[in-house]
Amino acid sequence: MEGFQIRNYPVNEVRQRGLKTCLDEALAHLERVDLIYLTFDVDALDCDLVSRGTGTPISKGFDPDEIIQLIKGVQSSGKLVAVEVCEINPLLDKKGNRMAEVAFDIIAAVFDS
Repeated sequence: MEGFQIRNYPVNEVRQRGLKTCLDEALAHLERVDLIYLTFDVDALDCDLVSRGTGTPISKGFDPDEIIQLIKGVQSSGKLVAVEVCEINPLLDKKGNRMAEVAFDIIAAVFDS
């Protein structure tokens, strides 16, 4: 990623430095970009809080409210044209279809406002 100057913000850094600070930095880096296509990989969600209904479940990941804030923050730039949600795997979900339900709730919270 270094060759492409892509900045990675690990969950612990976002929590330590603040979601708004990290989001503002990321959007400043994308200032010259006309359109943003956002991929939301549900692996970023805290599997202990949500479910393990994904290929790479991660403990201490983001909670759904943090993801909503992040997507809304990108949306507020006026450049967001699409959001892709990926990596939901109902076959791995031991809580029914909880991961898909949470992903849907996130999408609804962002786009119903």
